Amino acid sequence: MKKALTALFLSLLTFTSCSDDVTSKYSNRAIVRGFFNIYEYPILSNVMTQPGQYASVRMITPNIVIKTSSETFERNVDAISKTFEFGLGGLIIGTSNMTDEYGKWMHYCYDLACPICDPSIRRLNIKDHFATCPKCGTSFDLNNEGAIYEIDTENPPATKRGLYQYRIDYDDNSPVVNVHN
Repeated sequence: MKKALTALFLSLLTFTSCSDDVTSKYSNRAIVRGFFNIYEYPILSNVMTQPGQYASVRMITPNIVIKTSSETFERNVDAISKTFEFGLGGLIIGTSNMTDEYGKWMHYCYDLACPICDPSIRRLNIKDHFATCPKCGTSFDLNNEGAIYEIDTENPPATKRGLYQYRIDYDDNSPVVNVHN
């Protein structure tokens, strides 16, 4: 009986741990899967090694397009890249200008879609460490886990939530940036 209750508890925990609710830091609203070698995508080398730098990453067939506020890099999609998933509207990848408790720079991955407007067609503009929606005017602080930084006080949005955040793995000793749910 005890084993059956333990199995039931673990299975319930498994089903509830993947939800996209306010208690989860990471979103599961859309599939995110991709890895980038910073030697193949040199624009990401700056973004991952320079605090306060962010870039948008989108699949615009036949290319993967990576943009910062000052430069754009395009690369033809290869067989491996075709399997990547870029969330609702693309990705924002970068490095915070804050460190964790061990003194390491914190890396973030967010969805490029505005979480307040229709996410399938509203993409954010990135400037410095802020992402702003051209439609609703809401801006998000990329250095602060995608929290709302500023809203239009005359026309405040009905929904007030931060950016959809995804997991990102990057080690300064490895050239690979891995993003995933």
